[in-house]
Amino acid sequence: MSNYHRQCFQRDGRLVDLLNEWGVLDTEQIQYLLFPSLRVAQRRLLILSKQGIIRRNIQTSPYFYYMVVHKNPLERININWVRLWVASQCKSWERITMDYQTGTCTVKNTYAKTEKEYIITNKKFKMPGDNIIPLTDEWINKIREELKCLK
Repeated sequence: MSNYHRQCFQRDGRLVDLLNEWGVLDTEQIQYLLFPSLRVAQRRLLILSKQGIIRRNIQTSPYFYYMVVHKNPLERININWVRLWVASQCKSWERITMDYQTGTCTVKNTYAKTEKEYIITNKKFKMPGDNIIPLTDEWINKIREELKCLK
């Protein structure tokens, strides 16, 4: 197997793992996490969905992908944008975990052995302390643009 095919095979496996962990991701989120460009991501996602490896919903733009149907996939996508933003703020020695049942995103600093908790729901984003940001479409779009600039 060539290096290119091995790399694609590993990336496909990582995508399946991400969809199982995150629940649902849209095309832009998947591109941010795994692919060098949006077009490359779109082509590969189309192939994987046609092969039945992943599932796709084309009733929204951008499309979203999943392994198991969730009751509110669009709300989960917004929560995942906030999760990506929190992860982008983390240092290399910090690890992030997300509990979707409670809406708790925990950032563990492995160097200082401290933790910060964020609460992310479909309506609000609560940072450590008392800072609460309402999750509006405008704020989610701001996060998307900020993450695109970081890539």
